[in-house]
Amino acid sequence: MSTINLLKTLFHYLTRAGQWCYRYPLAGGVLLSMLSSVYLINNFAVVNRSALAGLWRLQQPDSVANSIFDSLLLTLSHWFAVDVVGAGHLLMIAAHMLLLVLLLLIARQLYLAKISRWALIFLLLAHPSYNDFRAYILPEPLFWCVWLFAIWILLKYYRSHTIAAIMTWFVVFLLATQLTVAAWFWLLLFPFGALFWKPWRRKTVAYALLGYAVIVIILLFLPVYQGISPMDWVIETVLSNPNSLAEVLGLNQSNWVKEENSLMAGVFVFSGATSLVVIRILIAFGLICGGLVLYAVLRRQYTIIDQERLRILIYVAAFDLFISVVLFVLDKDGGSLVSFSLSLLLFLPAALGLSYIFKKMATQRYSRLSTLVIVWCLVAYVASGFIIFGPRKDYLKTAGIYAAKQLSDRPLYANDAFFLFYAGKNPEQSTSWAAMQTTAPEQAFYYAYDKNRNRKLPKTLQGKTPIQRFANQRGDTLLIYAFEHQ
Repeated sequence: MSTINLLKTLFHYLTRAGQWCYRYPLAGGVLLSMLSSVYLINNFAVVNRSALAGLWRLQQPDSVANSIFDSLLLTLSHWFAVDVVGAGHLLMIAAHMLLLVLLLLIARQLYLAKISRWALIFLLLAHPSYNDFRAYILPEPLFWCVWLFAIWILLKYYRSHTIAAIMTWFVVFLLATQLTVAAWFWLLLFPFGALFWKPWRRKTVAYALLGYAVIVIILLFLPVYQGISPMDWVIETVLSNPNSLAEVLGLNQSNWVKEENSLMAGVFVFSGATSLVVIRILIAFGLICGGLVLYAVLRRQYTIIDQERLRILIYVAAFDLFISVVLFVLDKDGGSLVSFSLSLLLFLPAALGLSYIFKKMATQRYSRLSTLVIVWCLVAYVASGFIIFGPRKDYLKTAGIYAAKQLSDRPLYANDAFFLFYAGKNPEQSTSWAAMQTTAPEQAFYYAYDKNRNRKLPKTLQGKTPIQRFANQRGDTLLIYAFEHQ
């Protein structure tokens, strides 16, 4: 077979595969999610910093699970005979595949066309902030899956099986309270949301909502959250962090924030917190997606969504913003949870805007220059989601593995948590060189110094010769020194 015929055959099968994928967005999206997650994890090379301490603790022989997330990691590690890091990556791949499935199920409930669902897949899987989460080991994606599942139940069954939907919502978020404190706030969505979604149609629904409210109120005053009641937790958090947001906004330096003006200051704090959270959401969501949402609204693409479901979706989004503001004020937001949970819902109108652009491009209603600019923006969007532009830290992983195998004959210290983690040491015990000089051990030891390319070595290390050095392409270098008995 000639090369030309081989290329024709390959192109034919690729076209058939593309047609099959387009026909089944759910299956195609899951496959793309799995493949792209594997690529991102391999490309990122190291574990995210926030997970280092927890993963190191779980790797110890006598470790016990302190949460559902820890239990899942240990269970997967046992089932698949992999280390805890590998179990974490397996869990994240599965969680993000499930997250995409739930978003597509919600899109189907909103009557989004097939091209809109593919636009949703594209926007989600190529989003830079979301791809950072896919390379990390975090409990937040598990909560996002629970949250999206509850929203799907709400959209699909609230009108036809209202009481069952209410009970499912209660059970789902009661279980989710083991993942994050935000789940306690989501339990409060009923019955307030029901006031917004009238008419109720049946008296039994009103009775169910009343019973739901009574049960939730009782739970708020029972010691069911870390040994205390959720209400006590909120009160203690407010009392222990009274100035957390004031410091962020600079209110503690304002003369008008006095005890007699506490109400006015409180209003200002919550309005300021709302503004900051909205800004953080917009930053996490990105300029292209934000523009697509605005474009979909201006072109009234949201009118294809059933009005009752649209009202539910708007209320859920507003409630999520409220919870984000409250957690931000209490300094318990966890960063990623506040920055991206609402963005997952905003992908739906963004997909409507992008699919509308695709339709206009297909009918040649844009000029060639406009089409070229749109294609360039989409290519840049994909590039920003899959290319790591910053310095890579894989050299720290390589150095840590080397130290674990070759440098076990004496104590090992370092100023970098990543190196210590891969060397089998506690990443929370990183020690600066200045601290080592004041508390240097009497016996021989190794010290690993991670040198940034823009900084010079400390003067006391400049005259010493390292026994090993590891570097990345940007010039960041990890130097390992051997110090003899003092």
